[in-house]
Amino acid sequence: MRHGLPNGSLLNINVPSAPAASVRGVKVTRLGKRLYRDDVVKQVDPRGKDYYWIGGKEPIWLPGEETDFDAVDQG
Repeated sequence: MRHGLPNGSLLNINVPSAPAASVRGVKVTRLGKRLYRDDVVKQVDPRGKDYYWIGGKEPIWLPGEETDFDAVDQG
C-alpha cells in the first residue's frame, strides 16, 4: 500500500455465498482463469434492423491453487 498499485491494476473482492459465520478469513490470491465459450448469433428485429445475441455454454473454471476460485471454495 505504501507504493501504490502499478498502472492497469485491478483489485477484485470475492465473497463466498455462505453464512458469514462460516467464512474462514481473508486471503490475497492471484486471479483464476475461466474460459468463455460464447456464441454470437445475428438476428433481425421486427423493424428489419440487425442485432446480435451473445450467449453460450457455461464458462469453464480452470482450477488452481492459490487462486480466487480456490480461496472461495475453501471459505
